[in-house]
Amino acid sequence: MRQEMHDRTVERYLTDAGYKLRPGSLSFLRRGMMGSHIFRVDILDNHGKQFVPVIFKYHNDHHLIPREVEQYRRLKGALNEALVSLRSAGRNHFLIIEYVPHVKNLADLLREGKEERDEDAQRAVRTVLQFMTFAWTTFSLHSPTGVPTVYRTTLQRQRSGKPFGDLGYQLKRMLGRLRSLPVVVNGCDLGFTALDAINEIHESFYNRRLLNRELLTHGDLNPGNILVAKGGAARIIDCRAVQCDEVGEDWVRDLAYLARCRNTETLQVCEGEALHDSNGKLVLNYEATFARVTEALLKICRDHGTKMSQRKELCDPEWEQRFWLHMAAASIAELRHLRQRLRWEVIRGFPNLPTFMLGEAFLAVQKAKEVKRK
Repeated sequence: MRQEMHDRTVERYLTDAGYKLRPGSLSFLRRGMMGSHIFRVDILDNHGKQFVPVIFKYHNDHHLIPREVEQYRRLKGALNEALVSLRSAGRNHFLIIEYVPHVKNLADLLREGKEERDEDAQRAVRTVLQFMTFAWTTFSLHSPTGVPTVYRTTLQRQRSGKPFGDLGYQLKRMLGRLRSLPVVVNGCDLGFTALDAINEIHESFYNRRLLNRELLTHGDLNPGNILVAKGGAARIIDCRAVQCDEVGEDWVRDLAYLARCRNTETLQVCEGEALHDSNGKLVLNYEATFARVTEALLKICRDHGTKMSQRKELCDPEWEQRFWLHMAAASIAELRHLRQRLRWEVIRGFPNLPTFMLGEAFLAVQKAKEVKRK
């Protein structure tokens, strides 16, 4: 009954906006992030001659659609055909996105773990990095809206006596008093507490004011937003509407999100024990399995980052430290959407997923500390 109501609502929105639907073509695909609903539907093309498949995306928060369209328009000039086309329509603000048949996104490709597609995955990542390099070194003519962060609001809540801010529900419930204990991940004593790690992430970005807020970024360049065809041809989707201008637009954030191939979307197996207190230490033990090519993709991204940081347009010697901290922040942020992911996505039956997310975040903070000491 609930799905039928969604279908009738989508049909009404499209009809009111002047689109003609092929009867029976509407199908629900999945629920997206931030309350969005994603459908596939056939609509009559602009010439009125044939029906073409498109993706319909609707946000409960209508204010997100205009920002997402603005970000798309900013990137379109730099990425051209590499960016899957979209347009907004209707009084209720929804998106019509080009449907690309017979392709899989990079996350699906890695989750399947088929070695015959490893070369396609590597070629696709290199192609995306070539596209994005042009965007990262191009100045926007539009007013920037900044980079979405989980750290700014969280840090403000910390200073007001509410540790972890909007992340507090998951982290405080998971960790409680354990957040003040030294962290041990898979037998490696990291030498800092969970609270120290979170503060490291927050302080690093909150205190940064010098990032260039005029550069173009994608905003959510994760493996799920990279479409990969046979042969490694790649296209980019879902440039994220950005919401916070406390820090500048950081090309390293895009790179870190692309490099996070070892994440929940590509996780194949996760076994181990839950986090616990052992002799006054916060212990996280887990065994995660990913496609072998994920390590190669991480190396491709890091090598590209090194080259990018040396370009005169950027001149960014601190990029690698931010790279790892962006990775850590992304893993922490996933905890906010854990319940939604477990319910709606293909990731099911991983009782140790929170342990894995925290462990990966803490290990990334350790790498950032190592880079800083060099």
